[in-house]
Amino acid sequence: MFTIGLEEALRPCLTIYVKGDSAALYFLPPESGMYASSGKGLPGGLEVFHDSPGREIEISSDAVIPWVVARSSALEFSESGVRPANVDWDWLG
Repeated sequence: MFTIGLEEALRPCLTIYVKGDSAALYFLPPESGMYASSGKGLPGGLEVFHDSPGREIEISSDAVIPWVVARSSALEFSESGVRPANVDWDWLG
């Protein structure tokens, strides 16, 4: 897991969980709320990722996308500071 932010601000930021050739993205816009990447996982299913050594986190399989797409999203966000357009997003509130 890693998070990309702009300068010292906590928002906006893009958090990326990676497991092999799969990833899940979470975007926090400047104002409030959060978006999750929208993949083609099994509805209602869970994927196990790690956010630190030995610590597992369960992420909805709906949010899982290919790592190559997530990598492009990270580059886009680092250059623009806005929610990457190459991914479909679900508003989480």
